[in-house]
Amino acid sequence: ASLHARLACFIFRFLRRPQLVRRLLTLKGYRYRLHWKRLPGKPDIVFPGRKLAVFVHGCMWHQHDCGRYKQPKSNVEFWRAKLTANVARDRRNQRELHRLGWRYRIVWECQLRNPAAVSKRLVAFLGPVVGLQRVSNPRSADARNSRAATRGLRP
Repeated sequence: ASLHARLACFIFRFLRRPQLVRRLLTLKGYRYRLHWKRLPGKPDIVFPGRKLAVFVHGCMWHQHDCGRYKQPKSNVEFWRAKLTANVARDRRNQRELHRLGWRYRIVWECQLRNPAAVSKRLVAFLGPVVGLQRVSNPRSADARNSRAATRGLRP
């Protein structure tokens, strides 16, 4: 395969991790912000009212010790310096979040093999969904009928 095709596949796979976590949280009824620039490290998922943040880390880029990570064999010095700097930056951002009174959780790429366990762990971290009802599809017939009824109109 061409380099372009391999990179496209890699980028698609890389972007699916945070999407899976967001889908799990949305299905549970949570509402959140993405990549909030006001916080150090721009966490992937942020709950400003609760002062909670979730990072979704790739095992290779953030050097998780799960066994799936393998050091690149070419240009070893470059990759060692880059990945070590990633870990140092993560620690610095986490200390700063803690100093600001925020709590955070890290979801690792390898943990996403078991979405049910990740979902359970995040729900335990986030606590109950408060004051929000699960919103159905706004284009569904039930949603249109309820909106029409609240405005005094016939569906």
